[in-house]
Amino acid sequence: MLAYEFHPLAEKELDEAVAYYEALELGKGRELLQQIQAAIEQARQFPESAPSSRGLVRSLVVQPSQRWSYTLHYRATLSTIRILAVAHQTRQPFYWLQRQ
Repeated sequence: MLAYEFHPLAEKELDEAVAYYEALELGKGRELLQQIQAAIEQARQFPESAPSSRGLVRSLVVQPSQRWSYTLHYRATLSTIRILAVAHQTRQPFYWLQRQ
């Protein structure tokens, strides 16, 4: 299984999303975090399973998609998954494209 790392802004996005949902309803932020962690584990185990969205960047929708509107954008190397964005699907699209 590949190691993973967050782009600093992607980590901030994750923290903010979890805090937002936790403030709405106790436990909801934790639930989102668990689903994002599950998506990360899928990317680590099967890095090429998500479709390419932009060049070498792959995009994995956080499940269940009817509950969460987040997509994990990442780039895989031979040894690492680099998470570029934890992006809300209905907000400013492709804002993360310049991230490495």
